[in-house]
Amino acid sequence: KEERKLKLNSAFKAFTDTPYEKASTNTIVKDAGISKGKLFYYFKDKATLYSFLIDYGINHIKKAYIDKLSLEEKDFLKRFQIYSDLKKQVYNEEPHLFAFMSYIFLNGSKNVSLDQLKLIKYYQSLTIEYVKKDIDVSLFRDDIDPDTIMRLIEYTLYGYQNELMQKFKDVAFKEEDME
Repeated sequence: KEERKLKLNSAFKAFTDTPYEKASTNTIVKDAGISKGKLFYYFKDKATLYSFLIDYGINHIKKAYIDKLSLEEKDFLKRFQIYSDLKKQVYNEEPHLFAFMSYIFLNGSKNVSLDQLKLIKYYQSLTIEYVKKDIDVSLFRDDIDPDTIMRLIEYTLYGYQNELMQKFKDVAFKEEDME
């Protein structure tokens, strides 16, 4: 399991640090400590490996993060904190995978299939819905409509997300970025 993780991490890292077109299978096999023949035994070409990594990343994030999202906490801020902590935990367990998927999300790629892009966007929207769903609005101020508050929070989060997206676009992620 550790050996597999090492090999996957070398591929995630290669495709995160370098755009797909410039990423080298030579770098991947060198960092993974395997022969090029062995790499191509499992993956017929670089595109197949890349597609596998995206599918693997989507499935891992779904199992490790999205499937664990709960609506139990009704306080918006506490729920948001729980989700943030869970996301950070997933990142800490698989930083190269998370950085790779973040790179895909931020930069897209002509090498990402339409189905993969749809799934990434679906899980992103599902996460946003989970943050907002079944919130106890009695905790909000009485003099402001709860829907207005939720829209303001949503706009703020989208604005912050867009700011981060611009900051990290075409840049490799580092551990301190997640913090």
